[in-house]
Formats: sequence, structure tokens, C-alpha cells
Amino acid sequence: MNALHVALLRQRRRTEESREWFAQLRERLLRDGPDRFTPREKMALLLDADSMMELHRDLWSARTEDLAPWWRLGIRQYNVLTTAPTTALYR
Repeated sequence: MNALHVALLRQRRRTEESREWFAQLRERLLRDGPDRFTPREKMALLLDADSMMELHRDLWSARTEDLAPWWRLGIRQYNVLTTAPTTALYR
């Protein structure tokens, strides 16, 4: 799903300021989960191809204890649906 989503997004040129802002948003999203985000912040991340790719990679490679409870639950539920889970939660 993420690959399809990213493929449909337009690439944008970013300033150094926007790179920093997106990096902070990504960090907060993994640490705090999406519940603490404004609709504007969520939409900004969803429309930024680089952030979507980085979030996908970072989420699936992060240590469980570094993720917000929201992500832990989502990954656990995903792994229940797969035949051979291979995420950080089940290594």
C-alpha cells in the first residue's frame, strides 16, 4: 500500500527548513503516534513522498520500545494476520 501511495505522489523540492520540519514530524509520529497530530500535520506527511518512504522504513526497523503504543498495537495486529511474522516484535 505504501509503495502505491508514494508512486501517486508528486516529488517536491524542499528547503532546508522544510526538511527539518518533516524530520521532526516523522520522529514525533513514531514516538507519540498519530493521535497527537493535527489534521494539517497528518496531511503534510501523507503528501510528502520522502517522508512516507522514510516512515515506512523506520517503522518496520525500529525497536519495539522506541515506538508509540499505537504503532505497537498496529504491528502486532498485522503480524497476527500473516503466516510468518518477520518484524522487530517477533525476531
